[in-house]
Amino acid sequence: VEIELYIERIAQRFAISDLRAVREQLRRGFRAAGIPAKTSQTKVAPRTEGVKLPPPPPREFELLGALLDKPALFTSVHAGTLKDLLTAPELRSIFLAAAAQVAEHGALDASRLLAALAGNAAIEWLHERLSVEHYADPAEAEEVLRRGIPRLERQNIEGELPVLAENIRRARQSGNEELAISLTKQRDALFRKRAQIG
Repeated sequence: VEIELYIERIAQRFAISDLRAVREQLRRGFRAAGIPAKTSQTKVAPRTEGVKLPPPPPREFELLGALLDKPALFTSVHAGTLKDLLTAPELRSIFLAAAAQVAEHGALDASRLLAALAGNAAIEWLHERLSVEHYADPAEAEEVLRRGIPRLERQNIEGELPVLAENIRRARQSGNEELAISLTKQRDALFRKRAQIG
């Protein structure tokens, strides 16, 4: 963990977003100087393996990653919308922990965030995502959110509709017409919402 923190500091000092490149350059420097490169043999402490869950939709990773690149966006309207759209509990936990950190300190501290989320099933992804900045330009990150959030919303609706259809069928089969009507109203509302999104 200490090695990783030093690598992050070096990368920040020289404005390098690719931490892997910093690691590799340090290893080359050690080899050239004849110093045993502990970083080349040291593996990061094993992170939580966790139970293998179905992977969250890629779009959820992409949108949360844009926020992690530009933490100031956690205070935007896009972030508030995304929080309600994240279907994966592990990504929602990351969102909430990061948003709380930004609200309290005005920035993200990668090592503190990783420590706070040590048992999270997506910790491997988070570790990698915090190591490499994908969106250097805040406007680009915001555009990713602006375009991606309606797509995620539509994707979620598309996933809910078959479940509602099946629940309506079961309610009618069991003779619970009141429930079937209620679920049908929910389904119709989702159809309308999908049409609005386009």
